[in-house]
Amino acid sequence: MLAPDNRAMLMDALRPPQGYQFDRGIGTTFTLDLLSLLVAPLSLALHDVSSAAEALNDPVLLLDGVRQYADRLTLYCQAGYIAIPRRAVPLFRFLEDMVVEVRAPNGGLFHPKIWLLRYTSESEAPAYRFLCLSRNMTFSRCWDLILRLDGTLQDREYGYSRNAPLAEFLAALPHFALRAAGERAHETAALFQEEVRKVDFQVPWPFAEDGLEFIPLGHRKHHPYRLDKPKWRSLTISPFLNQPVLEDLLAEGSEHVLLSEAESLRTIDRATLEGFSKIYVFNDAAMSPPEDGHLEEGQEGAGADEGVADPGRLHAKLFLFEEGRKARWLIGSANATTPALSGQNVEFMVGMTGPKSKVGIDKILGDEQDQLSLRALLAEYEPGEKVEVKPDEKAAEILLEQVRKHLVDRQLKIKVQEDEAAAFEMRLVSRGRRIALPEAAVKVRLWPVTLPDSRAKPLALGDRVLEAAFSQLDMLQLTPFIAFEIRAQVRRAKATAQFVLNLPITGLPAQRDDYLLTAILTDQTQFLRYLRFLLAEELGWPVGTGGGWDGVETGVWGRTAAEDLDIPLLEDLARALSRSPEKIDLVDEVVERLAATEHGREILPRGFEQVWAAIREAKEPAK
Repeated sequence: MLAPDNRAMLMDALRPPQGYQFDRGIGTTFTLDLLSLLVAPLSLALHDVSSAAEALNDPVLLLDGVRQYADRLTLYCQAGYIAIPRRAVPLFRFLEDMVVEVRAPNGGLFHPKIWLLRYTSESEAPAYRFLCLSRNMTFSRCWDLILRLDGTLQDREYGYSRNAPLAEFLAALPHFALRAAGERAHETAALFQEEVRKVDFQVPWPFAEDGLEFIPLGHRKHHPYRLDKPKWRSLTISPFLNQPVLEDLLAEGSEHVLLSEAESLRTIDRATLEGFSKIYVFNDAAMSPPEDGHLEEGQEGAGADEGVADPGRLHAKLFLFEEGRKARWLIGSANATTPALSGQNVEFMVGMTGPKSKVGIDKILGDEQDQLSLRALLAEYEPGEKVEVKPDEKAAEILLEQVRKHLVDRQLKIKVQEDEAAAFEMRLVSRGRRIALPEAAVKVRLWPVTLPDSRAKPLALGDRVLEAAFSQLDMLQLTPFIAFEIRAQVRRAKATAQFVLNLPITGLPAQRDDYLLTAILTDQTQFLRYLRFLLAEELGWPVGTGGGWDGVETGVWGRTAAEDLDIPLLEDLARALSRSPEKIDLVDEVVERLAATEHGREILPRGFEQVWAAIREAKEPAK
């Protein structure tokens, strides 16, 4: 079942079913990599790219994906856990409204990792896809699990009772927002929580249809999840552990199995570990990253589950309970820790039941001699001395998290002003309660993600008014994504955290998006490449990548750049007009923005304005 050659990428799981188009979607994550989120819409646009690195080097390709679908996606993430991007790109502009930072209502972490996507068809009822993952929206190289459930909206008076917890969770998401979620987020949540009740999700074989259970934790009336229920045997896969949860797992049954990380296992009492019949870790030889071309961007880097450094190896979470001839799976975001299962964190799990002979523990682990089994990747854990966290190190981590929370709560705001030299200043201001901290114990600095960290400014946390200004900025450097670095020290123990906040911003120039487009569509060839990507689905053109953030030299459709400028576009655009008029609207917006600036008008090919006038006139009756 969990064979190492059975690999799936999140990008593939987002692709619309045959005959459907993406309509809108909701995602949740704990940590977030902005570059990873920038790539996600490419799957929704049906672009076939071989790797994330290739896509990130093609700004025109990314522009097509984010302009079509960024405004249809809402991604909820834990406030204070967005990673500082390894490089800043102008297209982060399209993620500003998509990213909604949230807090867990019970004081823990917002930790669920789900996606719910709605697809539409001209002739069929809307289709839904639900993804329950153990991975965050990052380029992590860890081993993770993903569950995919597909279903269609049914014409029925009453919903499926099993879907009610999922619907309630979706309705609650906008209310977790650190700042008021936008109208679009509320509209999508309202539509989803109404429709998802009537979606007939198909349970994957060999699990039973009547065994499917949606299990949100940590919000409203949902209670903690108990693991000390009657069972004969259990398998727990979790990178993070703590003592009380393992004791609950051992309370019933025997011959229990545990798969975790050595770093976590060394924090548990030996007497508790001896209650398991087998304890496994991944062996070193198994840890070479999957050769899928998608994970070359690095590790998560924005913090990890329960505040512990991500081990970078195992990240999957699975609880499996056997009783009689049945096996019960719990798959999703929750680790074997008290914050995850007590309701302190917000988590999401899915339960499924199937025959033990097909989805039981021995079937999952497989035969050690079978190189395609999970067991072949494992080594038995060799106990060492229990690792005790040093008091000063723990105190430094607590201090760091206290400052992170304080910065999230301070409600910083950004005001943009233009000076006489047509440059801009971003001023960050917050008026709120002071925080009593030893001046030498904590250092904080911040900078816009569009600038190098060498331009960071210090932030004096002891002041009632927190303020920092960045001047001499151009339009592409204006952003609400602000990077923070905290350095905490308790005696000789040190702790560091870096993260990004998506802050409220006012005073942005109206022509900002015009300037952004001319920075990406730098010449006529790039503009025509954009048309190619936008219309490829309708016209059957092959889609490939190429180019870079500094422009491209090669032409499109197998021609040279000079030949591209003479392509008679009227017939192709007219065909797209009849098939997908909404894409004509996207092109029209780009043409208007380019025409608004002198450089933009130079980008439009010779004679294109006449062609476009005919297209616009033909579309008028359809409005």
